[in-house]
Amino acid sequence: MNLNSAQTPSTADDWKQLIAKTSQPQMIFRRLLVWIAVAMVSAVPSFLLAIVSGHQNWPAYVAMLLGILLFAFMLATISASSRFRDRLERPFVRRSMQIGFGLRILASLVVPIGFSLDMFPGMLTTMAGRLVAAGIGLDLDGFLITFLQTLIQGSLLNIEILLVVAGARVFQIAFLTWRPRSEDACLKCGYHLEHANPHAGAACPECGSTAGPIGQNQDWVDRVSLTRLSLSLIAGLLVAFSIQGAIGMVTALVSENFG
Repeated sequence: MNLNSAQTPSTADDWKQLIAKTSQPQMIFRRLLVWIAVAMVSAVPSFLLAIVSGHQNWPAYVAMLLGILLFAFMLATISASSRFRDRLERPFVRRSMQIGFGLRILASLVVPIGFSLDMFPGMLTTMAGRLVAAGIGLDLDGFLITFLQTLIQGSLLNIEILLVVAGARVFQIAFLTWRPRSEDACLKCGYHLEHANPHAGAACPECGSTAGPIGQNQDWVDRVSLTRLSLSLIAGLLVAFSIQGAIGMVTALVSENFG
């Protein structure tokens, strides 16, 4: 079976074979692309705050970029592990993770909200950086201190996201009924394909989709070809930065004319 094929397997056995043939480095690399996109969009307010606060040298920018890439690699490694993927199947965990990181991306796209969320962690990070810089005699805007500040602020922001994830899960547990995902459910409509005639073909009898079953612990990032995944993420990044740029311009014009 070609792992780079964009076609989806049509049976649960095909899914399991695909999982078995997908190497851990390949899974980490695919997730690394996704988490780099998430981290870059999420870090835009912090980049803007750093520019406003005076971090206007290339070593500082390189340090921030390396810190973001380090977080993306850590998240990619964690999300590719079998233990993490098993935990996603627990009640409401997957949806809560999507809510937490999805809200973070949305907040980063809306400049005023992103500023307000990053302001308090940014203040704590700046204080910690000044203490360390004064203690060991390094330049506050240099590479090492900026890299340390990036790690501190990234940790604080991820703690904020995890608190949102926990709150979303508690709310769902309290008020919603969990329906476990079946690996034999149709990828498009959720119809249980084990109830269908296995000799009737790959099409779902409910919606007619030929996408096949969800599969065991299979995510979209594992199914599509690497080219399609890369192009989708690049397009998403371009749209995200375009939206944020437009919002930033409107905000600047409003502040200039009515501020």
